Amino acid sequence: MAFGPLGRVIAQVAVAGFAVLARAIPAAYGAALANARKSGADKAAEEAARKGASFLGKARISRDEALNVLNLTEGEATAEA
Repeated sequence: MAFGPLGRVIAQVAVAGFAVLARAIPAAYGAALANARKSGADKAAEEAARKGASFLGKARISRDEALNVLNLTEGEATAEA
């Protein structure tokens, strides 16, 4: 090998570090999901989605309100316009 013993050690450390992360990240994600279920955060997210909130938590406006903001009538709001 062209890198010698130092390259081999660096490669072994990199592989070992990747293996540790490959086990730790899914475990941490599972623990976070379990904590969210315990605290009721998943229920709050479902409720927000049902109320019309977007991914970022902002509420969506109705079609009538959007037309009013854009100063359009129902007839002007077509796909061709």
